[in-house]
Amino acid sequence: MRDSDDSDVEILDEEAPELLQRVEELWFEDGTLIIEARGSAFRVYAGLLSARSSVFHDMMSIPQPASSASQPCPTVTLHDSPQDLTHFLKAIMDSQYFESPPHKTSVPIITGVLRLSTKYDVPYLRKRALMHL
Repeated sequence: MRDSDDSDVEILDEEAPELLQRVEELWFEDGTLIIEARGSAFRVYAGLLSARSSVFHDMMSIPQPASSASQPCPTVTLHDSPQDLTHFLKAIMDSQYFESPPHKTSVPIITGVLRLSTKYDVPYLRKRALMHL
């Protein structure tokens, strides 16, 4: 099923392809949502993303297919850079990963977090990214 409101988001109810590379630092065995992005896979916590992002909140309010042995939790395909998504998800999952200035942060982290916090409506991360610029 494709979300008609955003061409960059696709909610899948079919078995995920086998050729995905897990991002181990963002693959939680007890995670409740699998995110696929350009060949990379992240298993994270849907509740935490929903609490931080109105876009993910709305996405998770769409009824999800039942879990199966081959697909233990819902899978969402995003068409974002895996690198940007890694920085964005780490900033949400780990409060020390993307701290406010004067903490020094690299430009790729700042720009990745800024892009996706804007796109997925995470105001506190967007504000923090802008403070770094």
